[in-house]
Amino acid sequence: MADAAGRMQQVLELLSKFSLNSLDSDWTKSVIDADFTEVGDLPSNFEDHHFSTNLSGLFSAVNNSFRHWVDLLPNLTDDNHKMSTSTLAAEDDDDSLHTRFWTELSDDLKKLMTLLFYYCYRGQRYDAREAEREFGIQAASLYFLVLCVPGSNAFRVFHPVMYRKCMETMRLATKLQVGAANPKKGRHSTAVRASQRRHQEDQMNTEAEEEEESELTMLTPSEATKLVRSLNILLHDFLRLTLRFSLKHSPDSLDETISILMEVSCSETNNASGIFVERHGPATTTALAYNSYCSLQSLCCNIHGQRKKIVMLIMKHILHNILMVPRGLSDLSGRSLNVIREHSQIFVKYILMQVKEEAYDGVYILIQHLCLQVPDKAEFRQKAAQSVVEILRFLPTHLYVRLIKWFFKFSHNEKAGHRLFMLEVMCSFPIVS
Repeated sequence: MADAAGRMQQVLELLSKFSLNSLDSDWTKSVIDADFTEVGDLPSNFEDHHFSTNLSGLFSAVNNSFRHWVDLLPNLTDDNHKMSTSTLAAEDDDDSLHTRFWTELSDDLKKLMTLLFYYCYRGQRYDAREAEREFGIQAASLYFLVLCVPGSNAFRVFHPVMYRKCMETMRLATKLQVGAANPKKGRHSTAVRASQRRHQEDQMNTEAEEEEESELTMLTPSEATKLVRSLNILLHDFLRLTLRFSLKHSPDSLDETISILMEVSCSETNNASGIFVERHGPATTTALAYNSYCSLQSLCCNIHGQRKKIVMLIMKHILHNILMVPRGLSDLSGRSLNVIREHSQIFVKYILMQVKEEAYDGVYILIQHLCLQVPDKAEFRQKAAQSVVEILRFLPTHLYVRLIKWFFKFSHNEKAGHRLFMLEVMCSFPIVS
């Protein structure tokens, strides 16, 4: 208890160094009134003060101190979930400590949230400097850590738009351009896959996204290494969040979270099996993929909702990775896409083994959609068929038999493409075995 109290007091002292009391209230109000969708420049007097502050050092100090405190907090369970969503009536010393934290921070809480949003917003711009990206990542980490403290719901720290902005910080991984094909090959593969997915996505939106992607800043090796290291730290802080804060009452946020984590998992484009069996350096894209999968697994918990529904969301977003048409990565080489497919299907098998019965419906539907949505191209059909058969091997007998019966009906589908894919699946059985 004494250790936790000391950690909490240290966090409060470090937060006070942000001088939030001098941040203009009208500026804060404008950000909140805009519902955390836009933010202007910091007030000049406050910006001058921060310019003279070692902001990077301050962020690092407060985040490190916060981590030490959060790691002493109990994980959220079904038994103590009510404690985090009800009033802050003090029943024991821990409750009293958390109440004191929120009471002392309450006057500056809105200012802290708007300031963190400002740095996240600035750090995600395409023309952001390295320091701005770093501040944005550290601000997102701090927001996740604040949410971990019991009572954050009572003080309305969670805001879906603010939370999404912090999650979107993880999309900075796309700036690495990992596994990208050469320009000519990239343009050709983009055209092919765009035509295959035109029925799923509006063509004008796709073209706009491609224009946006072309403006991405290419990072130097040192910048890329620093960015990957920082994003891995952010993912570790998000993992802390998944253990201590419930997303059960924010289904849209949960869905967006899974979508973003699935994008981050695509960072690894060289070695699929190495993600799950080897130790990873803190500045590697392999660690990014591993930490994203760890976060996805951590979300498969009753504190975030029904596990069966959560698994279905994961399968919905992992579908395109297994089909080798991951969203936002149309310029990757065929080899890189295949690596993403392989570690995605490994994760599906891992979920089957860990979640068991509550994962069966989600995986069953995943296999059906793999059959229905496979691109009409020989290489894609072959790889998708191999994935279907590989996942089948990990299903219980009753579900395996159920799918074989469905395959038989599907093989008589009026569409020639569906019948052809079933033939590909049948041919893949001896290859996998």
